[in-house]
Amino acid sequence: MSRLAREGTSALSESIQKKENPVYVICHHGSRSKQVTMWLMQQGYENVINVRGGIDAFANQVDSSVGVY
Repeated sequence: MSRLAREGTSALSESIQKKENPVYVICHHGSRSKQVTMWLMQQGYENVINVRGGIDAFANQVDSSVGVY
């Protein structure tokens, strides 16, 4: 179980505690980050962005110096 799942929004860093600040959520391919994005919005966060395609798409389409796993 992840820390976020165990502790909820209290697991987030101090800068993310302000619900109006932009929050970018990323995972490997984008499906888990999409779920977290939706959950954060349900918690009242106003500016949450899911990085579609995840780190895999970012590395392949934007910056090939970013490693993939």
